[in-house]
Amino acid sequence: ARRKAITRKPQGICVLDATRAQNMAIVLSKLKVSSEELCTCLHELDFGNSLLNIEDLELLVTVLPTAEESKKLLEHRNAVEQLRDVEQKVMPFCTLPRSVGRLRLMRFALSHASLYGGQLQRCRVLSSAAEEVRASTEFRELLSVVLRLGNFINHGVEDGKEGARGFDLASLSSLGTFKTGAVSTLHFLCLTMRASHTDSDFLKDFRASLQHVHEAAREKVPMLQASIQSFKTEVEFTAREKQLLEEGSAALQRLKELVNTLEAEQQELQTSVDQAVQQVTDVQKFFSVSDKAAKNLPPPEQFFGHIASFMDALSGAWQEIEKNPKRWQEFASAAGTGSKATRKTMPPGKLAVDLSGITGESGDAAGAGCKAGELEADDMRSMGSDPVVKA
Repeated sequence: ARRKAITRKPQGICVLDATRAQNMAIVLSKLKVSSEELCTCLHELDFGNSLLNIEDLELLVTVLPTAEESKKLLEHRNAVEQLRDVEQKVMPFCTLPRSVGRLRLMRFALSHASLYGGQLQRCRVLSSAAEEVRASTEFRELLSVVLRLGNFINHGVEDGKEGARGFDLASLSSLGTFKTGAVSTLHFLCLTMRASHTDSDFLKDFRASLQHVHEAAREKVPMLQASIQSFKTEVEFTAREKQLLEEGSAALQRLKELVNTLEAEQQELQTSVDQAVQQVTDVQKFFSVSDKAAKNLPPPEQFFGHIASFMDALSGAWQEIEKNPKRWQEFASAAGTGSKATRKTMPPGKLAVDLSGITGESGDAAGAGCKAGELEADDMRSMGSDPVVKA
């Protein structure tokens, strides 16, 4: 039997490259609105259409017709029905004035609230972390004990009249490595705090007092500042668009309202990041061991990173002790009997809680930029700053 010829449906005039046409068709098929409806929203700047979302608009940006493609398509604007299906769907973007700019406006209108909220929260985390580090009584108490331990181990100082008066926070990492067998200075520090805080959960209070430090340690200030600058750029672009819209139009009114909101958000972001950077700078200077160090501060994430690592190391040592308290009973008893017992139970040698180049009154290297002089509970301070540790 003779096979019947299959009649194909007329395809229509093809203007676009096959690959481009396929990509456009895929993206347009995902939209919840037709291309005509979307272009109407863009023309009227209808930011409140519930069918529009930022994900679809991000995809659409990648397939908008180029100037050359639009020119070719517009040659058929009076006979659109003769075009292939995908060319017909793309045509509304060719006839929409400044389609790329309007799409950029719509994207920012739909995303600015989440961008603003996220960036503001990042600023607040830095500010909160800076305030916590400076205000935490638990942290100050730990630093005071570390200083006393370091001076006693390094110099045999018991009366607090000799030795270092401070140390670089970066040297806190040495507490876990300075050990004899399984017993480290960090374990002894935990035992000391447990012995002096039997009526409270010191570790829980300590971590709660520095609850934003870990998040701050992951924040890179230059990247945050760049994000806020990018937000400002989009706000300025949106404001310039007002000049291109018809006076008295609904689109212009919507854009004016949007610009008012954006400018208020941008101003708050700028104020917040400036304040956060200043607070972080101030707290770093507060803990600096010398004027030279205060003028050459490390990145904030590094500063907070030292503290976050110390928190994690202390927590780990604390949990080791809690898992087997009997094993640590001998050292726990020593921790509660004073400095002489401390000297006997701690490993011999030098505890590197300092930098090099500064000496204590004993003439030994006090290290880590430590200041030589009288050792008191409220003497762990930055040069030129208020006391870092207070009794």
